[in-house]
Amino acid sequence: MSIIVQYIKCGFHRDAQYRMSYLLELVSNVVFILTNIVFWESIFMLDYGLPMWSREQMYIFLAYVELFFAIKGGLYTYSSRFANWILSGKIDTYLVQPISVNLCLGLRNIKIFELLKGFLLFLLLLFPGRNLVSFFGTVIGVFCCFLGAAILNKMQLIISYSSFWIGRSEALYELVDALMNFNKYPINIMPQIVKSIFIYIFPFYAFSTNPTLIALYLKNTSPNAILLIIYEVVFFLFWRTLERVVWRVGVKYYESYNS
Repeated sequence: MSIIVQYIKCGFHRDAQYRMSYLLELVSNVVFILTNIVFWESIFMLDYGLPMWSREQMYIFLAYVELFFAIKGGLYTYSSRFANWILSGKIDTYLVQPISVNLCLGLRNIKIFELLKGFLLFLLLLFPGRNLVSFFGTVIGVFCCFLGAAILNKMQLIISYSSFWIGRSEALYELVDALMNFNKYPINIMPQIVKSIFIYIFPFYAFSTNPTLIALYLKNTSPNAILLIIYEVVFFLFWRTLERVVWRVGVKYYESYNS
């Protein structure tokens, strides 16, 4: 436990050295959010209408989108660079650490200010639709948002582990990054075939759409909330198990950089 605390302290002190960078990132995030708000407000003002989404509900969705990307950027930046450690042989250093490689790299790359910024923007975006959610529903939605970010982390790690066999895997990352743009929009408004792909194959539904719907449903004690929570947990366990299996096979196949 003391090792974990030390890693977190080191990450906090490192981030504190780049306060201006985080301030500029905050400004950039605010501009991006305002652009999104203008887009969705235009949709509602022109009365195009969105199935199952009101203006206030869309603000809640935007809040969970921002929180998801903050969790991804604050806790899991290492997963998209894991392949580089494999290819360069730097992973050898982490394989002899007293804690797991993923935990070690994750703790070393935690961005505390990114998480704080994300939660601040989350609360601000949640404010217009605060009457549509309960405190309990909001907390469960946040928990599921963490699970969604963890699912993406496992998916990216599996792509990284492919470097054990195929070497460079940038093309696969570009594919996932391109698909990530769909996470900026509610998955359940898309055509059925697209919706099915993002629910069952690439579970982007679990990233922001599902946590938002859970928070909304729990306000009205809808039984659908339980089903959505089960969906989130099941897919997290599936991708976690798959990631562990691929890791164990890959490590056995791996030869040290110096071998």
